[in-house]
Amino acid sequence: MKVPNKQHLLTELDNVGHSERVRRMALLGRDAAGTAELNELLNELQRGDTYEQMLCLFAGIAARDDSRILTALQSDSVLLRKYAAAACWAVTDDNALAAVILKAAPETRQRLMRKIAKKRRTALAEQLFPQIRANFGVELAVLLLPACTPATVERVLAEDNHAIRHWQRLAWLYPDIVFHHIQQTFATAPRRTHRTLWLHFDSAWKTLTSQRPEKVLELVQAFAEVSADSPRYQHHNWFSRAFNNDSFGIPAQVLEIITKLRPNGLFKFLTRADCRKVLRNNGLPWAVQKHFRLFSPEQQVTLLQQLLDEPAYIAKALEQLPPSVRAARFTAAYKDRDTQHTVWPTSLLDVLPHAKRAQLAQQQLTRREIREEPQRQLEMTAYDDIDNARPILEQAATAALADERAQALTRLVRCTARYRRGLTETLSFLQRLKNEQEPVRNAAWNALADVPPRLFQTAQIALLRPLIDFTLEARDTSTSTHSAIEKWAFALLQTNATELKGELFRFSLETLRKLAQQSGSLHLLPSFIGKNLPRGMENALVEALLPLIRAFEEREQYSLLLKLAHTLGKRAWNVTVLQELLATVINAKPEYLAKHAINLWLADPKTRDVRIRQLLDQDASIISIPEVFQHLHHRRQEWLDPFLTGEPIKGRFLTGKTFYLLPAQNGFHRWLPRQQQTFTKWQQLVANDDKREASQRVQAIHTLARIPTSNTATFTPYLDSEEVVINEAALGALSWIDRPHAALPIFLQNMEGDRARVAMYAVPRCARLVEPNTLVEVLKTLLARNNLRVTVHKEAIRLLGTFATPSSIQLLRTQWQRPSIHRDVQIAIGHAARNLLNHEEAWELLEKLAQTDDIYIARSLFAQQATTLPPAARVRYAKLLLKMTTHTDVRVRREVFMALKTWTVGAEAEMTAAAVTRMIDLDNSPEWDAVLDVLVTCCRDGQETERLHQIAQTLIKVPVTDSINAMPERDLPARQRLLRLCQRLCQLPEANRLLLRPHLDTLASIYLQDSSLWPQATLLQVAGLAWKTPNQCAEPLRQLAQQAEKEPIWVQALRKAVRDSLQRGESPEETTPALELIDTLIADQTNTSALLALEILRYVGSRSHWPVECAQRLRTLREYPNVGVRHVARNTWTNQES
Repeated sequence: MKVPNKQHLLTELDNVGHSERVRRMALLGRDAAGTAELNELLNELQRGDTYEQMLCLFAGIAARDDSRILTALQSDSVLLRKYAAAACWAVTDDNALAAVILKAAPETRQRLMRKIAKKRRTALAEQLFPQIRANFGVELAVLLLPACTPATVERVLAEDNHAIRHWQRLAWLYPDIVFHHIQQTFATAPRRTHRTLWLHFDSAWKTLTSQRPEKVLELVQAFAEVSADSPRYQHHNWFSRAFNNDSFGIPAQVLEIITKLRPNGLFKFLTRADCRKVLRNNGLPWAVQKHFRLFSPEQQVTLLQQLLDEPAYIAKALEQLPPSVRAARFTAAYKDRDTQHTVWPTSLLDVLPHAKRAQLAQQQLTRREIREEPQRQLEMTAYDDIDNARPILEQAATAALADERAQALTRLVRCTARYRRGLTETLSFLQRLKNEQEPVRNAAWNALADVPPRLFQTAQIALLRPLIDFTLEARDTSTSTHSAIEKWAFALLQTNATELKGELFRFSLETLRKLAQQSGSLHLLPSFIGKNLPRGMENALVEALLPLIRAFEEREQYSLLLKLAHTLGKRAWNVTVLQELLATVINAKPEYLAKHAINLWLADPKTRDVRIRQLLDQDASIISIPEVFQHLHHRRQEWLDPFLTGEPIKGRFLTGKTFYLLPAQNGFHRWLPRQQQTFTKWQQLVANDDKREASQRVQAIHTLARIPTSNTATFTPYLDSEEVVINEAALGALSWIDRPHAALPIFLQNMEGDRARVAMYAVPRCARLVEPNTLVEVLKTLLARNNLRVTVHKEAIRLLGTFATPSSIQLLRTQWQRPSIHRDVQIAIGHAARNLLNHEEAWELLEKLAQTDDIYIARSLFAQQATTLPPAARVRYAKLLLKMTTHTDVRVRREVFMALKTWTVGAEAEMTAAAVTRMIDLDNSPEWDAVLDVLVTCCRDGQETERLHQIAQTLIKVPVTDSINAMPERDLPARQRLLRLCQRLCQLPEANRLLLRPHLDTLASIYLQDSSLWPQATLLQVAGLAWKTPNQCAEPLRQLAQQAEKEPIWVQALRKAVRDSLQRGESPEETTPALELIDTLIADQTNTSALLALEILRYVGSRSHWPVECAQRLRTLREYPNVGVRHVARNTWTNQES
């Protein structure tokens, strides 16, 4: 290929757009690579402006010329570096590229590292990783991990896993290494952190579960934090479905993938004893329920049997199965349950097959509470067989009230749809709608719109046509009824689309035509058509509506045409007649109709370029339409020249009274330099026009900053302006110029004046775009000044931590040593030091900040998140916070204990020791409630439990003096703390309570040293009972009942303790062991034991819908000798009267 000289090349490229220029230079670089002529040309271009350097870069990339790319990476131009970073994969010299990366601006460095990781440049990544880690921190270095060797990944996961935020790519490349790390993390982490860990590794689960399902399943079985105490989740949106834990402490996507890949293994997990109560309380997790069909028939039945207490959950699971097997699964699940008195929800009846549905509906109709409620009876009748329900519902449709008639007709139509027969009879009965009110017609048509369209037959057209006609002819027909008919007609059209000459297809088109003729438009949603309209049907739909469209067009009514084109979306692009009609509307009035038509006509990318050219040739004012301008701005920059001359444009959309300023605000790198310079002139004209609104002038200044040819000199007139708004706009805009390093001296000049605030907040963006050495020199110069404004001083210090360099800690220490540092500056020093914790000097600064008496400085240290630090630093920082638990200000002490809840891992001993000190200090510890939270958090997994005994033993021995006995300010503080400790421990999840059972018994014995604390001691003992094994609960309950007999008020406390424990605990797996426990308590022949038996019977009976065995024991207790027991038993009902 012949290589042109620079002048000829620039002349050639002056008449083409950006994409063509790039293509031309790429071809030139590829075909002439290595020739002397090309090198000479590129050298000349490289010495030119940004535009010529970009041309040089494009050719250099195609020619695989490392030197051109490396030179561009070191350019002052942000734009040039961005393009070069995207092409760094072409550089073959690892050493040269590594040297550039280490010196590059932060933003460029990150771009380059991500590209290296994406292209898997392993040797380069291994070379760079330690250097990046040492100079800029591990948080940045981990960007290279996807390209590193397995050994490096394994080492980093072991030492610096806290810095990794995105696990997906690592899990895809190194699944075994990542899984091993996760497994080790779970194994060594306290149980209380397991839920957090499942979410921490959230981005890895989809990949790991897909590649290693067996291993993830083992992890689920070992570390799922199953809790029946979790609230019942409602899946109202995609976010809650994607991120809720379904009471298993596991992300939903893990459960979903395991269900699909390993249903047998998941079944074993779901049928574990601790999972069964979760299923009974909350139903199947959404992720499992969605793929319920993948379980074997026997497994499906077993899972359904866990849901028997909530038939609504059964309905959700059955809905996922084929209708042909639902009845069999339902029958098998309930084979051992007496369902004679069960109330079936309508959601369950909706998913059952016809015969089973009718059987259950007839059973429900015999129940007294349904027979006595006419509306409930009619509702249930609509679920009976249509032959049985029709006479009753038709009779109800003759009621005097319109609302009742509407409900009856709706139920009749829905009953017909459920049983898939009798539609002809129902349509015949609906002919009475001719003389009905609009609300009744509306209800009937909304019900008809939900009828499966395949049920309609050709013979029913004779009944449907008059039904539609008299509905549309009625003067009070509402828009809602129109929409329902339209929805029904379109569904019928879609169902019969395979028979274009069929009667039903033509009838549906006829109905749509009638609707359009009456309302002038159709209201179909594009999303509905995109999903349901068969391919090619758009032509038939347009053909059917074409006569009506043309008739409307003659009356200059275009709404139907525009709505149809908008609704069809991409389907309309290939309908020739529709495109021709849109072309005629371009000249319509008013203007908004023409603009709408133009946008629809230009929607097809294949024809857009030609059509825009036609429009511009006809009327230049068409440029004012945003879609037209955007096409020129992004695709056809060579067409912009006529609109940059400043000549007024007169046409249909512009008056021509003033020049039209193109609405471009960015993307100017696609323009030619002469176009940029011309546009700069017009923006300056606007910015200098003091008669314009200030907002327009400010916008013009901000636009100037985005033009690559702009420099600091462009903004000099505005920086010297006496108008504050213009001056500040120019100062803020300087950070957006293509060569921001040139703006830094200007920012420094303004750091001591009234514009310091604007200048300082502009510096952070420049900091991302300039080389580290440049930034350090600027900050060093700035921080060396005396009497800096506080805003400037603190922001400069924050930059030291945000853009860390080896010299950052030295500058930070120098600032700390300055006399009389403002409080905000000290807080900023702490913020920067927390980003430099790999330096011992940073810890020394934090130690000094922690010792301050200023509460605001002290509280600033609480903002650090534990998960962002490595384990060693995490424990050290926790100990730093612990030193502040003795602060003189109570607000600091309270807030530090609130913060310490997230720092307990690895520092349990130190934290519990501090908590004991504060808890037993009755004279100076108003923060004790927050202290108690930390204490219980540390001890809940069985660690440091002796601290609980120590606190209780100390507080129980506190003497009651007059100063703390029934006084206005204080009243028995030790007793209040003991009561709160008992409450917090009883509120722990059951798994933790069972783990702590020996310690709870020990605490109870300590509480019993004060006989007035017997109820609290009872709560602690009952909280540790394992209700899933009732036989182990009998003896403790009998002993407590005997103790309670001594004091009547204790009986009520014991009953409440048992009741609350049953609600929080895991219920017995079977009814029989629970009944044996009840019998044992009744046989004890004490009133308290009988009352406890009654509490257990209430719980078991209500959960199992009062089977015969439970009812028999209730009858026995109702005849108990003691009147109090009889009173409670007779106020316990198996069925509440309505």
